[in-house]
Amino acid sequence: MPPVEQRWLQIDSGAGTPLTRFDGDPRSLGFLRYDISSLAHHLRPGGEVFLIGPGGGRDVLTAIAFQAKRIEAVEVNPAILAAVHGQFGDFTGHLDRMPGIHFAADEGRSRLAREAGQFDIVQASFVDTVAATAAGAYAFIENGLYTVEGWQLFLEHVKPGGVLTFSRFYYGSTVWPVEVYRLMALARAALEAQGITEPERHVLLVRTRGLDQPGLHEGIVTLMVSPSPFPAADLERAGQVCAEIRCEVAYSWRGTVDSTLDGLMRAARPEEVWARVPLDISPPTDDRPYFFFHARAGDILGGREGPAWGGSSFNLPAIRILLTLTCLVMGLAAALVLLPLPWLRRRGGWRPSAAGGAAAPAYFAAIGMAFLFVEIGLIQRLSLFLGHPTFGFTVVLAGLLLGGGAGSLASSAADRVIAPPRAWWGVALLVPLVPATEIGTRLALESAHGWPATARVVLALALLAPPAFVMGFAFPLGMAAVHRRGDPRGAWYWAINGALSVVASVLGMLVSMVWGIRVTLWAGAAFYLCAALLLRALRLPMAAGPPPLRPGGAARAPRLLRYGQGASRSSAGGP
Repeated sequence: MPPVEQRWLQIDSGAGTPLTRFDGDPRSLGFLRYDISSLAHHLRPGGEVFLIGPGGGRDVLTAIAFQAKRIEAVEVNPAILAAVHGQFGDFTGHLDRMPGIHFAADEGRSRLAREAGQFDIVQASFVDTVAATAAGAYAFIENGLYTVEGWQLFLEHVKPGGVLTFSRFYYGSTVWPVEVYRLMALARAALEAQGITEPERHVLLVRTRGLDQPGLHEGIVTLMVSPSPFPAADLERAGQVCAEIRCEVAYSWRGTVDSTLDGLMRAARPEEVWARVPLDISPPTDDRPYFFFHARAGDILGGREGPAWGGSSFNLPAIRILLTLTCLVMGLAAALVLLPLPWLRRRGGWRPSAAGGAAAPAYFAAIGMAFLFVEIGLIQRLSLFLGHPTFGFTVVLAGLLLGGGAGSLASSAADRVIAPPRAWWGVALLVPLVPATEIGTRLALESAHGWPATARVVLALALLAPPAFVMGFAFPLGMAAVHRRGDPRGAWYWAINGALSVVASVLGMLVSMVWGIRVTLWAGAAFYLCAALLLRALRLPMAAGPPPLRPGGAARAPRLLRYGQGASRSSAGGP
């Protein structure tokens, strides 16, 4: 083959994409026929192709080399498209101007959900965000491409006899081919969810030759999944191609090179096969969409890492960061909560029995935990729905802050509607409201994922508005309650609430990874239930102390703010 001129576009960490010089002549692309990720084109040449994450255009060039009739290429990062077709457009051949090729800056799963037709090939080659995965920034990863629900959508848009193809690195850890195993488990779960009873006949796997040699820990694998069983002719063709391009068929319904692969597809109880691998290879779902996080719950909570359980290069930095953050924020929170206590006692005027004992600090800790558990869960759930990680973060954060601010602003009106002894009802409303929002976001992900982006943002904000508004009641209602009891520790409660919010941001992430997003949101509802019961314990006023605030009135918010900042006078003198 003649030499190929390429440039490398670095994205993040180890992730990048090649830019290939193209003069418009498909005959110059013959080298791409020797790429293991092109195997689906050998089996289904000249068809309609949907490409997820084309990056610098290599998969587009492969489709051109195999004379694809139509190419839809969807890239989640618009900056990559701007570089490929703008600054480097002359080098790459301005693929966006060629007939039959259409590029879109969008998330692949969301875009495909809006496609009315089907394709001969749906392809995703090495689509991930390595830097975010290694750093533990799991709220910013394109997880929706690697879930059972996502693959069901992909298969629905593959023609009968067509192919869904994913290419990944063979060794996702230093010991185990964890990504391959997880892809196989994911393929089986998606096929069975489609009602297919013999999934092993619908899967074909090829890999780089010689991966069983000692010391070789690199290689590439391409998994092909079809709504129809692969005929014998496809297996023979795959064998011929592998003989030519130096790969091997690792799994088909005729045989396998790895008994674990066979067990993942044929075992009556696949979970028993999952358990034999020391890393988590269970199929990810939209509720627990962490394909690239392979550590089991015991490894996270127990702090185990290293070759004994697989030494996943993706997991090691993330686990260290999560464990370090957990210890750090819990230690700092404990210091913020406990160190001021001797000083508060010396100030005088604080009577624990009259001021409510531990109920008041526990209340502000509970609402801090609850708010962040709900926020973390909604960011992760709505990131999948909105189709882009940053959309989920900005929309959820804006919705909760704006709604919560409006709720806090309306809290004086709530005081007029809800008499002080029943103020805890305002917080108790969140106990059913948060689970209802969880169900609503799940239904939106199932039924409205294919809506235009603007409509999805509007729906997300509509789902966020009711719980966010009521969540805004919790802090001012708590401050009003402790003021009525003559408790002078308002500034301390601010600190407790803020410190526990930071703790919850880390613990909420751990809960989502181990037990799922649904459990995270329901745990937030449980914290709000505890907060409502604690606020109920604070509902009775003191026999002696500062006069209670008048319900409503323009002066209420400033007086609460001055009190919350902490007064130096005793409770008898008032703030």
